[in-house]
Amino acid sequence: MSEFSGTMFLIAFIKLAVIFDGYTTSLSIGLGLAILVYIYGYISGAHLNPAVTMAIIIRNIPEFPISERGQVAMYFVSQYLGGICGGMIAWIIGIIYFFITYIMLS
Repeated sequence: MSEFSGTMFLIAFIKLAVIFDGYTTSLSIGLGLAILVYIYGYISGAHLNPAVTMAIIIRNIPEFPISERGQVAMYFVSQYLGGICGGMIAWIIGIIYFFITYIMLS
């Protein structure tokens, strides 16, 4: 569950920071990622990205149980589904912002 929600919030941070933020986009993305790693780091390692999970599998880190294939598959599934849900949440927020800003206020 932590991989799902962490990836969801990370994708939402990135999409919303790129759309709404001007000069501090990289700072807000970095702080969002730092907060997520701080919150979920002790639970599941806070991979939050399938590329990080793949790198840990390739490096064969002893703390990550590669022998349990079901758990590794669930990491990937939860990260991808969290990314999709985070993108949809950011899309809905963007639509609401557009509607309020350009339709209701004009």
